[in-house]
Amino acid sequence: MSRPGNITDLKLNGYSYTACSYAPREDGQQKKKLDNLNFTLDDFHKLSSGTYNAGQLTLDSKGKLDIINNHKTWTIFNNKEVDASASFAIRSAFAKALESSGVSAEDMADVRKSLGLKADSSAQSHAAFTPLSRQEVREIIDKYIGSINASRAASNETALKTDAQIHARYDD
Repeated sequence: MSRPGNITDLKLNGYSYTACSYAPREDGQQKKKLDNLNFTLDDFHKLSSGTYNAGQLTLDSKGKLDIINNHKTWTIFNNKEVDASASFAIRSAFAKALESSGVSAEDMADVRKSLGLKADSSAQSHAAFTPLSRQEVREIIDKYIGSINASRAASNETALKTDAQIHARYDD
C-alpha cells in the first residue's frame, strides 16, 4: 500500500525485503541538489586517477563529488553507505559528462546500459541505484579515451590520460 510521498518498493520472490521511503524533504533541497548536478568529465577523471581506485563516488554536504570506502588495506573502515538517489544522480551525471565529451551515440548506448540507465537516462535496472565505483569510471574513460581526446583536441582542451599512462612511472 502506498502513502502520499512514498514510493512502494516491489517485493521479488526469494529476496529479503526492507521497505524504504524516498520521499523528498519538505523543503525540497535534496531533490533540487540532485536534479542540478553538473559535473565535467575532468571531475570524474580526477577522482578516478588514484593508484588503486578503491572506493565509490558520493556527494559531500555541498553537492560536490567525493570518495568514500576507499581503504585498500584497512577495509574495516569501508562501511559508509551511499544513498540510492545520490548514486542514480551520479551515474546520470557521469553519462551526461561522457556524452558532452564526444563519446558517440552508439557508444553512449553501451555506456548507459553498463551504468543501468536507459537512453533517456532513466533507470533501467537496479545497477542505476548502486554506488558508482572509481574503478568503473576509470574503465569507461579508458575504453572511450580515443573519442574523448579527439573531441578535446578539436576544442583545444588538454587530453586525458589512460590509467596506464597515469601510472607509467610506477613501472620503473
